[in-house]
Amino acid sequence: MKNAIKEYQKTSVVDVHSHMLPMMDDGSRSVEESLELLGETCRQGVDTVVLTPHFYGDREAPESFLKRREASLQALKAGMANCPDPLPNIYIGAEIAYYFGMGSSEALPELCIGGTKCALIEMPFCAWTRADVEEIYSAMKNYGITPILAHIERFIGYGKNLKYLKELASRDILLQSNAEFFTDKKIRKKALKLLKGGFIKLIGSDCHNKDKRPQMIGDAINIIREELSEDYIKTIESFSDSVLFTAAPV
Repeated sequence: MKNAIKEYQKTSVVDVHSHMLPMMDDGSRSVEESLELLGETCRQGVDTVVLTPHFYGDREAPESFLKRREASLQALKAGMANCPDPLPNIYIGAEIAYYFGMGSSEALPELCIGGTKCALIEMPFCAWTRADVEEIYSAMKNYGITPILAHIERFIGYGKNLKYLKELASRDILLQSNAEFFTDKKIRKKALKLLKGGFIKLIGSDCHNKDKRPQMIGDAINIIREELSEDYIKTIESFSDSVLFTAAPV
């Protein structure tokens, strides 16, 4: 028997974390693959996605990254112009890997989402120190940045990270979880608890490709709707709107 086709409702939830910009990192390998991934995003009821290729400040100069990103974006836009399938609205940003000194980097505002003051930041995969947390506060103080901490579920189990995350959240820093946090049955209960407690504000697919890291944001939204209620979807939509309120689409 064939698997039933999944059904998704349209939503204003924004996929704020994805690697669908072609030929930039370990995500999409071609314009064609990007178009397939973006088309699947639309099919899952999500009509807005932020493209956030990895930026490693200790490996590449911001100028080089931005030049590469613009070339990839132009190639994608050319492909989108000739694509007959429905595609989502796209915004450009970066997933900024934490590095010491980033809070005082003049390039940080250029890496924000769509000209806003919101920046997606990937924290270190280890137990954080007070210095790590202060680096985030420096970005806020020096440039008025609103940090969005990426896939926070990956860091909770290290040292005092959960304590630090609670502190950061109390300072209006937005915490983003991946769709997989909700779709994985082994950890779903914790994801729902954190969302219900107001800990998680945003969701991203962190989609890289069609095979190992596919688009699952529609499934996550369905699970939240079924296990909790539509009110939680509306809350995520509200925070999505706040991130893109002043953003310029590409």
